[in-house]
Amino acid sequence: MYKAHDTFFEEVKRKGCDIVLPCDEVVVFKMTADTEAVCKVFPMLCDAFGILLVKRGTATLSVNYSAEALEKNSIAFFTPNMVLSLDDADADFILEGVCFSPAYFDDLSSYAPVYNQMVAYLNDHALPVRKVEETELRWMEMMLELYSSINTRQLHYNGSLLHLSNLLLLRLAEILRIGCASDTSKVSHPVEIYREFRKLLINNGLKEHYIVVP
Repeated sequence: MYKAHDTFFEEVKRKGCDIVLPCDEVVVFKMTADTEAVCKVFPMLCDAFGILLVKRGTATLSVNYSAEALEKNSIAFFTPNMVLSLDDADADFILEGVCFSPAYFDDLSSYAPVYNQMVAYLNDHALPVRKVEETELRWMEMMLELYSSINTRQLHYNGSLLHLSNLLLLRLAEILRIGCASDTSKVSHPVEIYREFRKLLINNGLKEHYIVVP
């Protein structure tokens, strides 16, 4: 049951998850019109970085209480501080996506250019949604599918997970760059300061709760 304090990250882990990686910080999920519990998302804080891929149908996505129609071959992204909701999905609606916890995202080698591109795109567009070619969406779907082949029995589990996440996010950044007028060749100083400050807060929070941070 939906609770007022739930976040989108918690919601997909509990109801819509297709794959929850053993690290519990990466979740691949699916939403369809056949799954009533996850086809409608009430307004809630995202508390994660994520990507949404619309394979079929239409729905209404609201980000920070501004709405836009999601259509086939649309890609959307979100960041932890966004308030997200999903409504009005038609009978054919199918959406796939992935969430990364903020701490996991901050540790990725791609975090700075990807985050900078997200910020630049939002400076040029009202909402974090972009329509793409069907072939482009299929490449993103194929990368999502690769998460199911990663497990802790593999010798290079952590490396595979990191490289796949970096590849997926860098591909998203390129898609956003093509639809963005702003120059994002360098990470802006304020963005870098903000990201490092977030990492410092997370590490200090873990230490305060007596969790060893490697």
